[in-house]
Amino acid sequence: MKKFIVINNDYERTRKVVDYIIFQFEKAGFEKVNENPDFVLILGGDGTFLDACKAVNYDSKILYVGINFGNLGYLLDISNTQIEELIEYLSKTPEDELKVEYINLLEATFYDGKNSKVLYATNEIMLLGKRLSRIDLQISTDNGFSQKVSTSNLIVSTSTGSTGINKSNGGPIMLFEYPILIASLNLAIQNSRTQNFISNPLIYSNFYIEILNRYNNLEISMDNKGIEDVIDVTNLKSINLKVSNKKIKKLNFSSQERGAKIKEKMIGK
Repeated sequence: MKKFIVINNDYERTRKVVDYIIFQFEKAGFEKVNENPDFVLILGGDGTFLDACKAVNYDSKILYVGINFGNLGYLLDISNTQIEELIEYLSKTPEDELKVEYINLLEATFYDGKNSKVLYATNEIMLLGKRLSRIDLQISTDNGFSQKVSTSNLIVSTSTGSTGINKSNGGPIMLFEYPILIASLNLAIQNSRTQNFISNPLIYSNFYIEILNRYNNLEISMDNKGIEDVIDVTNLKSINLKVSNKKIKKLNFSSQERGAKIKEKMIGK
């Protein structure tokens, strides 16, 4: 496992050391390439990790190696002071003996009535009424649950994303290996038929969302990035969401269990 690509954030503290880190890896016998890498070296914060996943098209065959130059670092748990240790570990450890963890992906199939398009996300998808305006949706699951809702904001997150943006909506912190999704509504328009439903997050393995009325105000983002460059949301009819069969293979350099990592980041050791 010798070939790698580098994806880094644009903060000054990271840019200053990118060339040095590349040099250290190349000195150890690794080869920096532009395509078909064995692993992707990610320098930054959790947002950079999400960007890197998208940049390599969520390739499940390569290894994701994250060095934290950000703040929280849920996903990039290798300290920027451990470069030499990391290089030695990758140099001497057989590929099938590397300590890895697998991250579930959200798979979204968008349908406009004629054509479909599949996109992926690591953390979440968000449907938003521009300027917090109203959108009308029909939310269904594979076990017969179905409900019409009027809201300005719907978030469906993975178990990885449940420690981030969905948690801010009162969602649960889930064991990230669970193949389930969380749907939560914010600023929903309540009435006697929906108030009990919208006050609690929904946890299922998939969601089918039919767009009943967008009032010309619908925006959609995945992992906090808009999708307008690949999907025309103005003609969108429905979105099918599920946990993908694809998984991200991430190096777990510290061998720390996910629950312990969340505890450390949120409330300390």
